[in-house]
Amino acid sequence: MALIETGESMKQIADIKYNLDDNMKMNFLEPLHTLSTKDIKEVQVRG
Repeated sequence: MALIETGESMKQIADIKYNLDDNMKMNFLEPLHTLSTKDIKEVQVRG
C-alpha cells in the first residue's frame, strides 16, 4: 500500500513539475526570446 501511495505522489510531483515548466516557458522564456529577437533588433536598426 505504501508503494502505491508513493508512486501516486511521485506522479503528482511530476505533473506539477511539467506544469511549472510549461508555465515558465509560456510566461517567461517565449516573451524573452521575442524581446531579444524582435524588439532589440528594432532598437539597433533605429539607433
